[in-house]
Amino acid sequence: MIIKYKKFFCLLGALLLSTAVGCGNNNDSISTPSSSTFTENSNLIEDTASSSTSETTTESSTENEEEKTIVKYPTVKSVIDSIMQEKKAKTLNAKVLWNEYISQTTKDLNFMDEKFFIDTVSDNLEKSPYISHKIEDIEIIDDNTAIAKYKMTVSGSNGAEEKIDYTDYFIKENDNWKILLLGVTSFDNYISKSEPDEIKATNARVYTCISGIQVDFTISNKTQKNYHLGLKESPVIELTTSEGTYTVTYNNMYNIPKSSDFESSCFFKDAIGTVKSLKIKSLFEVDDKGAPTDKKSDGKTITKKFNSDDIINKSKK
Repeated sequence: MIIKYKKFFCLLGALLLSTAVGCGNNNDSISTPSSSTFTENSNLIEDTASSSTSETTTESSTENEEEKTIVKYPTVKSVIDSIMQEKKAKTLNAKVLWNEYISQTTKDLNFMDEKFFIDTVSDNLEKSPYISHKIEDIEIIDDNTAIAKYKMTVSGSNGAEEKIDYTDYFIKENDNWKILLLGVTSFDNYISKSEPDEIKATNARVYTCISGIQVDFTISNKTQKNYHLGLKESPVIELTTSEGTYTVTYNNMYNIPKSSDFESSCFFKDAIGTVKSLKIKSLFEVDDKGAPTDKKSDGKTITKKFNSDDIINKSKK
């Protein structure tokens, strides 16, 4: 994931990209970040694929006026409705989604390019025909950011209706609401190396999101020893920022064989500030059978410090 994006963007299989990844490897659970202050008046608004043919002239006129207002002063709801109408009409493709609906903020951060987005999303846009959608909540964080939660009903592979939950993040740019992919507001890619006789936390990708901080990192074991992350209890990962310390616990424990790399990902919900360090605790040296070489050991802690000199991306901020 650190280099190939795989872990952080495993959720790009959805039409609109939502939620951040939880802590651990690909088998761990997913944590959905959330935040709220007040709610836009669009709860439980539903748009279906069927349209009425018995509308009165007055109703049609009112709708036309509403459509004009939406064009001039788009809301988060109108953006979602527009995307869903294109989905319904089968005019939506990954390139349109990228060009028309993804924020310039996302593009400028350079954590994902257009080709990767299109390659990842294209196949999924052809699946699960749209039936309807219902907006359940739009949380306005401030004048320029919002979180929308909604359900989309689709036709499943066996023809039965399936309901899918989505959480999407939005940012206002030039009075237009755009999708802020995965809620990422800033991104830094840190590169460092491990010596042949070290086990060390090396590369790290740090995503500051609307509702927390995502850190993807590598534990590089260049030694001729086997390690286990966690033994009797699940290991704890600790992130220190300029604003405080935040911890998460892995769902599982993992082997880190000699001369191997272990790539992982953690989402620190509600974390804010500039990242300072990442501590990976409960790392045990084990023999070839997985038993600890020192039964009295409480395990070691390795620390990844975030130095500005290690940043290699060229995000525009």
